[in-house]
Amino acid sequence: MMIEDRINLAINWILASGIQAEDGGFNSWYDIENKSYKYKYSEITGYGLSTIAFLKNTLANDNILLEKANSAVRWLIDNAAHPCGGFKTRSYYSREDNNNIYSFDTGKIFSFDTGMVIKGLLDLYKLNKDQALLDISKKAAEFLINKMSKSNGLFYATYDPEMDKNTDSKEKWSSQSGSYHAKIAIPLFDLYEITKNKVFLDRAVSICDSALKLQKGDGRFISFSDTEDTHLHPHIYTAEGLIYLALKVDDEKIRSLYLDSTRKAVQWV
Repeated sequence: MMIEDRINLAINWILASGIQAEDGGFNSWYDIENKSYKYKYSEITGYGLSTIAFLKNTLANDNILLEKANSAVRWLIDNAAHPCGGFKTRSYYSREDNNNIYSFDTGKIFSFDTGMVIKGLLDLYKLNKDQALLDISKKAAEFLINKMSKSNGLFYATYDPEMDKNTDSKEKWSSQSGSYHAKIAIPLFDLYEITKNKVFLDRAVSICDSALKLQKGDGRFISFSDTEDTHLHPHIYTAEGLIYLALKVDDEKIRSLYLDSTRKAVQWV
């Protein structure tokens, strides 16, 4: 089978398998034993939206891609968006599977998930120039900058909307501040390129600078603040944010610094 055939199989799976639900939200994963999905969630819908926008940009004559993208946006706005500007995390299909920490009904808003939703919305905005997408993205980014920023340049991991309180927990790498939030620099920089508002550029750079302080001499990024252990997943997220800015910024000093850090991170892997 040729590589083009394999790519087309993957595209067809994204579009027709049901991984994107009928209402537009993307499911977590498909359980092949139970033949079911456990929940839809915002982060993966942001990734799905970015993927569809990319495919739309390369396969411009395929109208189904635009339909899929628009349905993902509607799901995010109608179901996941919170008045504060952030995006809620998971919509469970069954009460038995429901986890109150992540649930749309009772759960917290995660900085990382919100950042990845912004990225998806902006990827579609670059194609259709829909002002509403830009407005929603700016509101979400302002929520991150004004509500979720920490004095050390990192972001709080979560926000409890019922208590109006920022929270961090050492239970999981994803529930605490960390270098992986450098990936949020990607949509922040995209917003800067679109709006020319330097606030977004400065915050993108500051989160990456803060991430550098969490890199050990061997190249790995700390994932757990109490043990200084490293989880590969967030380690890669950090490298993504750093390399993106390194390839985008005009400042040669910043570019060199981020490239060097990314090289060390990849070498460690």
